[in-house]
Amino acid sequence: MPSLPLLAALALGAALTAPPQERGAAAAESAAARARKPTLERAREHWAFRELGTPVVPEVPAGPWAEQAIDRFVLARLAAEGLDPAPEADRATLLRRVTFDLTGLPPAPEEVHVFLADPAPDAWQRVVERLLASPHYGERMARWWLDLVRYADSNGLDENLALAHAWRYRDYVVRAFQRHKPYDRFLLEQIAGDLLPVPAGREAAFDAWTATGMLVLGPKMLAEQDKQKLLADVVDEQMDVLGRTVLGLTLGCARCHDHKFDPIPTRDYYALAGVFRSTSTMGDLGFVSAWRERELGMPEEVAARHAHLERVKALEQRIAKDQDEAVGALRAGLAARAAEYLLAAEAARGAAILLEAEDATSTNLLADAKEYGGPAATILRTHRPGRQWAAYDLTVPWAGRLRLEVRYAAKEARAVRVRWNGRVVAEAGLAATTGGWHPDAQRWHVVAELDALPGRNVLELERERDFPHVDRLLLVALDGPAAAPSWPLAAGGGEDLAPELVRRVVEWLHGAERAGTEWWLPWQAAARLPADAGAAALAAAFAPLRARARSGTLLAALLDGPAPAGRRELAARYQLLLQGAAARPEVQEALDPARGLFALDAEGVLALLPAATRERLAGDRQELARLRAATPAPFPRALAVQDEAAADSAV
Repeated sequence: MPSLPLLAALALGAALTAPPQERGAAAAESAAARARKPTLERAREHWAFRELGTPVVPEVPAGPWAEQAIDRFVLARLAAEGLDPAPEADRATLLRRVTFDLTGLPPAPEEVHVFLADPAPDAWQRVVERLLASPHYGERMARWWLDLVRYADSNGLDENLALAHAWRYRDYVVRAFQRHKPYDRFLLEQIAGDLLPVPAGREAAFDAWTATGMLVLGPKMLAEQDKQKLLADVVDEQMDVLGRTVLGLTLGCARCHDHKFDPIPTRDYYALAGVFRSTSTMGDLGFVSAWRERELGMPEEVAARHAHLERVKALEQRIAKDQDEAVGALRAGLAARAAEYLLAAEAARGAAILLEAEDATSTNLLADAKEYGGPAATILRTHRPGRQWAAYDLTVPWAGRLRLEVRYAAKEARAVRVRWNGRVVAEAGLAATTGGWHPDAQRWHVVAELDALPGRNVLELERERDFPHVDRLLLVALDGPAAAPSWPLAAGGGEDLAPELVRRVVEWLHGAERAGTEWWLPWQAAARLPADAGAAALAAAFAPLRARARSGTLLAALLDGPAPAGRRELAARYQLLLQGAAARPEVQEALDPARGLFALDAEGVLALLPAATRERLAGDRQELARLRAATPAPFPRALAVQDEAAADSAV
């Protein structure tokens, strides 16, 4: 019930805006008499706030024009003004009017013909029933309501995000008119459809929930960073649309002050605001907030699907935890064998030539270390349209058979023509896809076998247009004096070393040499000596390094004390350093699982795990695949509010 003071103010406003004769009558009433009249009674004098009554139906002359009671009121007023009713419209005009009124469309020519030719007394009634049953009737009527409740397919305002499921509310309104849903039920579903007892039948239940999308519609400042203000603004907008649409009243002014012209005080505004504040409209209040949606499934179905998804999530987490623990143990074991891998990699380096793709002698490709490459993996990729190429002048110190391997990334097949000393050795090399364009999709692929000449050789890669993203090239000796046994396993390493890790250590040593990494200078100095060089030769090679080594650095730690007796002892020093100085940033970089000494892609790492661990993980993945395949399909979604804990809203 509106408050008494504001109703009194309303009555005063009505008096001041009345015609002069009414204002005079109001002024004639004494102040004392007005003071004696109860405030609520005075407010009710305004016609808009009086209760509906049953008026006396006027007496009018009998005749066919006044068929219903309301017709008698019209006829009485016409008579009072000395007017006669307009003549009845012809049948074609009546059909056109009713068709436009109920469907928004003109009648089809055949419909006009049928109606004009139908002499039956119920012909008009059947036309109306046909139009009310037309799907266009629901669409026509829904348009008016959708305008009133500010329907749109996007949010508007700052972000103007698309309301992907708003159309379900639109279709609900169309169905409501099409099926002649009672108006009180229509309103109730839109204001509190989620709180009603679940109706019999899925469609009726979904309609009741979808109807509350009316409260979710409307503009919202989704990027508003004062989230309490955002919630207050949402409530204000909801109250405003209901006040205007259902009550014909503007309620928003009372957010700040008692309303001047309607009996709506501020305290009543916030009393109603508490109801809407206890309704959850926003799904989250992140930087760009999101509105709430609801899955259109019966409660038990939704609960079953969510329980299934929780089982999937729990198994995913268990697999990830088991895998992380296994990989962690694996990497710790690899660090303990760093000396073996260093020796094997150094032996393998003597049987191979490793090239960075960007070291091409000539190319029109772009060296990219930012977008598709990275600090540790500069790649070559297409820069300009047209023919693409990269050429490499290589000095091969021995004659023999070589295997060309290329590390590249390609989300789509981009076959490259490969020439060696002017002869095509692969018409469609680098044609395999790797799953993406970025560094995590870089993979090694064998391209061709080549016959090397001692001295200068030329390798050319070319393609008519877009090039794959090339990172490195490797030429491995397969025969001749430089060939290593079972490359990349080489003398100095155990036969159980992982070939891919030996290759990876080769790449790491190559990169450290290119980067001039200080604490790897002793290893590089030793690598330039014969494999059997002793302490004297190493001491001489390390002398310039000792002079530049600063106290406390890793370089100083490696060179502390007498020179190592040989390359094997130097490798042991590096292993102790990697295990004992793990907190140092340089060592952390060397052991980084993504780009360090033992970095491999996920598949490569898993292949190195113990057989029992691989079998357990494989079984869990099979179970995960089964659960995922059995996951119930997602339910349709609709804009919808949900109830929250009741809370008052302070004035």
